[in-house]
Amino acid sequence: MSLEEYWQTRWEYPPEYVHGKLVERSGPATESAQCRLSDMGTQTAISLEQYWQTRWEYPPEYVHGELVERPMPTRKHGIISGLMQYRLHMLLAAFGGWAGVGVHCRLQGDILRIPDVVAYGPGGNDDPYPSAPPLAVIEINSPGDAFSDIVAKCREYHRWGAQHIWVIDPQTNDLYSFNGNHLQGTDVLRLPEYNAQFSAQEIFGE
Repeated sequence: MSLEEYWQTRWEYPPEYVHGKLVERSGPATESAQCRLSDMGTQTAISLEQYWQTRWEYPPEYVHGELVERPMPTRKHGIISGLMQYRLHMLLAAFGGWAGVGVHCRLQGDILRIPDVVAYGPGGNDDPYPSAPPLAVIEINSPGDAFSDIVAKCREYHRWGAQHIWVIDPQTNDLYSFNGNHLQGTDVLRLPEYNAQFSAQEIFGE
């Protein structure tokens, strides 16, 4: 295919492009073959057992038996998620905590969310797929994300017991903190437990 066709295609898990050929990248290791949402046609309702047994090229989220597709991250999205994971992990690791990117989180029995960044303090969940409420969770807005969907997801995180719920919008360079009911704009994301803060200037590099 041409490079123009590559860029015009909405990949669920993008291959690499080398001299006009697509080079598949390995997805997360599981027991069964790789699967794309498009391979399933109109079937988006599956059991949780089927979800775990499927080797997704780009894992969707799982909510009440339904698959929820995630937008592909942009360059700026990737940079910010990496920056925030690094900053949070370096801060929390000194106290026995950690922060990760793209971790499957079990909010409840039939809800699996994959936040852009999740962070745990000391004594946090060491389960490969954490179920205990985190210190902080970050969602980074992507083109195509509906604001109402982001707010609904923040409410799920709040019910889960996440202490700090942040939304970062790379398209507008805005920061938000969820207060339990709605998102509030802010110039600084604060972790008072660790006397730490992350400013918009620091996050967006401006």
